[in-house]
Amino acid sequence: MFDNISERIKTLAKVTCFVGVILSCLYGIIGWYNAVNITVSASKESQSIFLGFLYFILRAGLGSLLSLIGSYFLYGLGDLIQSNNNIEYYCEQIKNKLCGEDINSEDIDERETDMELNEGWVCPKCGEPQKPNSIYCKKCGKIKDPNIEENN
Repeated sequence: MFDNISERIKTLAKVTCFVGVILSCLYGIIGWYNAVNITVSASKESQSIFLGFLYFILRAGLGSLLSLIGSYFLYGLGDLIQSNNNIEYYCEQIKNKLCGEDINSEDIDERETDMELNEGWVCPKCGEPQKPNSIYCKKCGKIKDPNIEENN
């Protein structure tokens, strides 16, 4: 349900803006029509056209502007969530590299070979075997003690 929420929020912002502009224009047209009908019955036709146009501009213009501003904030929220997800992803990649966990297929084969040969070091906190060049435990995040000897 919440997969790719940033794109969904951005799409919602676009739809909200579009629907808001359409509804504001309809509201403005209704205001124009009502203003013309009220003033025509009072036999002031020139004022009715001007008043109707003024109602249209105020209702349609301000309504559209407010819809656009609200949509910008909503779109900005979606963009902020996407940026946060990107930052989280890159932080995870950096953590994996610091822990010696590279995601390339060559590195997976190398890791399996290292474990078979019992090379590397063992985390004193959780007991997880580590690659020789890792400085953090890939399971618990404990920093490698410089006094720990590597198994060769």
